[in-house]
Amino acid sequence: MISTFTMISAYFAVLMSILVPITITIYGLIKKKLVATPFMIGALMFFVMRIVIVGAITYGLTLIPVFNDLLNNSLFAAMVVVLILAVVDVLCKYFGYKFLLKAPDSIRDVMSIALGQGVAEVLMTIAQTAFYCLTIFNAINNGSIYEAVSETLTSADISELVVQYSAIKPDLLFYYGVSALCIMALHIIVSFFVVQARNRRDKRYLLFAFVIILGGLALMYALTIYSYLSALIAILIYTLVVGYLTYSYKIYNVQDTADIISV
Repeated sequence: MISTFTMISAYFAVLMSILVPITITIYGLIKKKLVATPFMIGALMFFVMRIVIVGAITYGLTLIPVFNDLLNNSLFAAMVVVLILAVVDVLCKYFGYKFLLKAPDSIRDVMSIALGQGVAEVLMTIAQTAFYCLTIFNAINNGSIYEAVSETLTSADISELVVQYSAIKPDLLFYYGVSALCIMALHIIVSFFVVQARNRRDKRYLLFAFVIILGGLALMYALTIYSYLSALIAILIYTLVVGYLTYSYKIYNVQDTADIISV
């Protein structure tokens, strides 16, 4: 049986990774806070960035014997993935906004593309895992697990599946839920830095964007190797601090032509 606390954490993960992103999207489109076309462009940008480009790079690295051996080390693999994701994310955002953003001074357009990227990432990664966990948990608790997957798995495989999912701790699912919100927020924050780099032709903003996304990814990937609870707390604090600084220095104000960053 799956404990009540674990079930609560599973529902929390599904709520944060599915219902909240969809609700924000629908509300934004209805209230005209978001624009549909830029939003879809953002979702497509994520697919190209993470699925096509990053997928091709990581697959290529596995074909190199030296890298393939090193990638067996979980910490090294996390570092490589984080670095690749950060570089690809910032560069694709930069060129995407440079050629696809028709109104570079429109906060609404930037928000639409950025949220499209964030919602697409959450729904294509975290949401699927969270929903699958909740489905398996309910099947285990109501005793229908053997009937649900009996056509694809043997009894021994199902028993092993039950053991594996019964061992899942609540902090993993709470981490999924919190990280879903943080991912969407970081996409928006980083996007404003990238747009500032485009509008002001100042590459320092790209450097800040790279550092922000690298720090967020490092916390998500590296700390989860040791503790999901520590990763949850760290990424939440990190996102709040970065968001506060972005707001304080008015990086979101893409309509302003005055210098924001001063050396």
